Amino acid sequence: MLISQLLLLMVHWYLFSNSFVASISVDFPVFHCGNDCLCTTYMGSKISAECSNQQLIMVPTDLPKEIEKLDLSNNNINLEAYEEGLICQMYPNLSTVSFAENKMKQLYPIFSGCDKLTEMNLQNNNIQNLNPDTLKGLNNLEVLLGLELKELKVDSLRELHQLKHLQLTYHGKLLPSLQSLSTLNKLELTLPNMIRLSAESFQVENSSLMELKLKAPKLKLLPSTLLKMLVNLVDLELEFTKLNDLHFENTPKKIKSLKLKGVRATHTDLLQGMDSLERLWLQNMDIIRFNMYGNTLKELLLADCSLEKMPPKWLINLTNLEILNITTSGLQYIDPLDFVNLSSLKLLVLSGNKLSSFPALAVRHLSHTLQKLIVSKSPLDTLLEGHVSNMLALEVIDFSENKIEVIGENAFHNLPQLKRLYLQQNFLEKLPTKFLANIPKLAVLNLAGNSFYTWPTTLLTTDVDELDMSSNMLTKLPWEKMCTMKNYTVLKLFSNLLLCDCALRELLYCRPPKTIHATCSISLHDEPMNINEYTGCITTTTTSSSTESTTAASTLSSTTPSTLSSTESTTVGSYSTKSTSTETVVLAVEKAEEVEIVRPIVISDNTGSEVRDTTTQVTSTTKSTRSTVERSTVEPSQNASIQTHVSHESTTIAGFVKNRTLAYPFENVTGQKEHHKLEMIKQMAAPNSQSQSMLTLNSLIIAFAVIGTLTAVAGIGVWCYRKVWQTGSYDTATYTDPLSLNHRGTT
Repeated sequence: MLISQLLLLMVHWYLFSNSFVASISVDFPVFHCGNDCLCTTYMGSKISAECSNQQLIMVPTDLPKEIEKLDLSNNNINLEAYEEGLICQMYPNLSTVSFAENKMKQLYPIFSGCDKLTEMNLQNNNIQNLNPDTLKGLNNLEVLLGLELKELKVDSLRELHQLKHLQLTYHGKLLPSLQSLSTLNKLELTLPNMIRLSAESFQVENSSLMELKLKAPKLKLLPSTLLKMLVNLVDLELEFTKLNDLHFENTPKKIKSLKLKGVRATHTDLLQGMDSLERLWLQNMDIIRFNMYGNTLKELLLADCSLEKMPPKWLINLTNLEILNITTSGLQYIDPLDFVNLSSLKLLVLSGNKLSSFPALAVRHLSHTLQKLIVSKSPLDTLLEGHVSNMLALEVIDFSENKIEVIGENAFHNLPQLKRLYLQQNFLEKLPTKFLANIPKLAVLNLAGNSFYTWPTTLLTTDVDELDMSSNMLTKLPWEKMCTMKNYTVLKLFSNLLLCDCALRELLYCRPPKTIHATCSISLHDEPMNINEYTGCITTTTTSSSTESTTAASTLSSTTPSTLSSTESTTVGSYSTKSTSTETVVLAVEKAEEVEIVRPIVISDNTGSEVRDTTTQVTSTTKSTRSTVERSTVEPSQNASIQTHVSHESTTIAGFVKNRTLAYPFENVTGQKEHHKLEMIKQMAAPNSQSQSMLTLNSLIIAFAVIGTLTAVAGIGVWCYRKVWQTGSYDTATYTDPLSLNHRGTT
């Protein structure tokens, strides 16, 4: 009965799911058409056919006659065998067709009768030339993409009376006139081999050309009257690599966007007459010496240019400028008056330059309008007090991927609209106490990829929604205080040195769901895992007794100290601990089963050699425990034991202590944090011969125990088998289970 009900439920679910899928896909049904194609219905009854990557050598003849879009790209189709007009006889409603990447060497006049065809794609073929009659019949073609020719005649495109968008690559050395293309709105022209361009090529009467993209890497001279007849030009993009100078006469007054790339120098009056210019992009230019005219410009981009500093008063007339982007241009200095008249600026980008200090005096002129500030990938190393303050409209600050080591008090101050602050990939080790004063709306703070070894105390009171502390060198967290915080809806702690201890699990449980996003390791030998995937934790205990000691199979030096010198102490391996404060190294403890956080320790020796004191913070783990150790010098006359004295708390560590105690000197940290982190992990995870031998012994004991258990089970099985074999059969009255305590009869 139960099985029949389950089957009935499965049938109902199948019918419901199929009807649901059909209901949501009724507008865009997909079906197989022909032998190799996939058809889609769109906008009601229109059909498109996708036949790409099918190794076709001919146009399929078994497709629906009503198709309007046909994709035949990435095949091996040869149109030579087709009669004139055959394709459009098969598919009379065809409006878009793609022959891209078919290795065509010749285009044949087969398009007669294709009055509805408006778009054709011929990209990445090997067509050598184009005869005047080849495109006959394409009277309504509006878009021709990817046409690549080695020979081009004046009347090759004369049949295209409605052409509006042409993408042409011409490998010849002399460009014929484009007079027959008076209807063209957009021209993308690439001339790989052309050295000199004639002005007559663009002398088109009543030209409707609005967008021109010209790419000529070998061109050395550009006629100043090139644009004289293009009176309707709005968007001009010129890309060169060897052009020495650029100058225009009778520049079209309607130009709104000008993009120049690879021009070595420009004339001082380049922009004169461009009264409608709103966007100016300059890329890979050696010398910038033109004057800025008018106040219509809204966006200025300088990328990969040679610009150590801006010309005096260069931007003084750009009162309507909203975006200023100076990227990777070698900018070293910004004058305090460079931004004085930019009263409408909303976005300022100064990334990838050589600024070693923040231009605070110049930026202060933007205090009422600037909304986004980006200064990244620069040698910027310090943010002083008041550098970014009193910016009333600023919403986003990005100082990522610099070399910032120090942030002064109130460096970020009185930013009432700031919502996002990015400081990742710097060299920060600590934060000032007044780090984010008077920033009430801050929602995102990114400090990933810095050099934080301990949790900054100022972050315990910083009220943000999302905090990213990933890729630092954190070994433990102040989880008790973090559990009581009401901030942080998202806290990211990926790629630190956290171990999967119970404190980390407690933090995960005490915060709201999906708040903590972190990785941790069971031991230093294991790969990090997502904290949500680890269900257990390493037990952590705290004792307050005056003295506790443990045994260890290995010591931190060749000697074997044995005595304690204080009433308030604990032995770690063969050491006792005492409070002190100096600089740091790493203490690696392997195979720890029970660990408690350790206060600062001192290590001394009586062998006559100079030994360094250490201060330790031990992080609990199942297999490895890390600690930071601070150093100082002790006298060789001190007693023969290596002693460590603990204040307030004592530590019990069951397991083995590595003989490489001073694994990593932190006092030499100068910014190479990733290398240091890698070296730390390598040294902490280095194998120990004594611990390896103990592991081998434990493994042998476990193996013998398993073998013994299997042998006992096998003996019982043999006994049962013989018992049954001897009797030939058994029943519930005579057979008893030898493993049961009361020997009850069983079947």
